[in-house]
Amino acid sequence: AGKKAAWGEIGASQEDRDRWSEFRLLEIARCRARLSRLKHDLNVLVASEVEGKIRPYHVRRLKVEKLDWLAGKPGKPARCKSWAYGDAESCLGQSLARAGVEVVKVSAVNSSQNCNKCDGQVRFLRDRVVWCPRGCLGDGLDRDVNAAVNLAGRVPAD
Repeated sequence: AGKKAAWGEIGASQEDRDRWSEFRLLEIARCRARLSRLKHDLNVLVASEVEGKIRPYHVRRLKVEKLDWLAGKPGKPARCKSWAYGDAESCLGQSLARAGVEVVKVSAVNSSQNCNKCDGQVRFLRDRVVWCPRGCLGDGLDRDVNAAVNLAGRVPAD
């Protein structure tokens, strides 16, 4: 009771089983292709949003975090297998190039751990708030804002 019937028990011929397997494989391929298109469309949308956000400020150079660390290193697993970061970088680069903006990749190492004013190590107060022991950040600053300011001051990565 509760078991699925085997192919032979339901009277399916080998030809029926082969046809069903082929159908399932085609369906899986269609789903993967659709998912790939959706990921690309999302990357294009994000690039368009970034372009729209920086346009009023007449930005000519935008520094972005190098994302190659997501792919992992030899012997270490990828941190994000399902996101096409290369496509995201490409879409952003193409969109901003059309707008006359140069995209510069910078390393994000310690961008959220260092104070953007004195370069000292920050402490994490709450979930997303960092505080500098030297008092540079007042009562605290959002971790992502601190990291963004640090990235803006960085030299381009190799």
